[in-house]
Amino acid sequence: MEGLSLKDRLLNALLLKNVDRVPALSVTQTGTLELMKESNAYWPVAHRKAEEMAKLAYAAYSVAGLEAVRVPFGIYAEAEALGCEIDYHEGETDRTPTVVKPASDPEKVEPVDPATGVMGAVIEATKILKSQVGEEVPVIAGVTGPFTLTCYVYGVEKAMVALITEPEKVEGVLTVSSRFLLDYCKLLVEAGADIISLLEPTSSIIGPDLFEKFNLEYIRTIANGIKALTVVHICGDSAPLVSMIAESGVKGLSVDQKVSIAEAKKLAKDKIAIIGNVDPVGVLQDGDPFQVESESRRIIKEGVNVLAPGCGLSPYTPTINLKVMVKTARTMQVEA
Repeated sequence: MEGLSLKDRLLNALLLKNVDRVPALSVTQTGTLELMKESNAYWPVAHRKAEEMAKLAYAAYSVAGLEAVRVPFGIYAEAEALGCEIDYHEGETDRTPTVVKPASDPEKVEPVDPATGVMGAVIEATKILKSQVGEEVPVIAGVTGPFTLTCYVYGVEKAMVALITEPEKVEGVLTVSSRFLLDYCKLLVEAGADIISLLEPTSSIIGPDLFEKFNLEYIRTIANGIKALTVVHICGDSAPLVSMIAESGVKGLSVDQKVSIAEAKKLAKDKIAIIGNVDPVGVLQDGDPFQVESESRRIIKEGVNVLAPGCGLSPYTPTINLKVMVKTARTMQVEA
């Protein structure tokens, strides 16, 4: 294990192989105001332009010390490509894009070329980052998960009702969405992504029964269909879903601060890596370095496989706190 590169250490951790210490990084969004200033790459331009996107993503590694580079900085590109209206919050550097209007007719949505538009910019940014970091540093590409993308296309409230009243129509949109995402993921992997991070913030609100029916197989299709490792991030209490996700073909589950690492590890039964879960607001944004170190130590001692924020970073996160999170991981050896 001596001399492991950052990439090899992360891959080993996700594959549950021996590592000298846990990696410290983020599988969720990494843009902050301080890093924007350091890189001279600002939102909202860095949400849409490949060069600016890559510059800001690289700063999370080169300035803050996170042990991976990751693009993009939100979950919006795929929804926009399928006809949703996106608010990029022009003139504001502290907000990620939001879906403000679903597709006009979700049941008639058809995939577009994923190499175009903002998705094309993410692919290009991935290529730029791969050329910068080579095989030493892992490149992570964030992708909207199939269920969350379907919710955006439908409208979240309408989708929740449709799960019960017209499930076959939801499944039709899910099929289109997942095939579209699979094609996109393949292009990201070709561009140099070592890991695909599927973002499923809505999955924890539907419960295990609906998750099994409306998401599990679609995640499995993506995970098994690409030549890269896949991880899933779920907001909220994902504990009831851990055992299913462990059978989905993904290699890691990123959990937020509401989930006990020890419980998640127990539920995972050594089938997938557990990633997380430093509180991104209460600790990384608002805490001091001593709190960051204390929480990071606690989480590592609970057995986390990859130390990371419990969700996307707040743009107001101080760089010093990210450096402390990484330094803590680097000074704690994994117990045999």
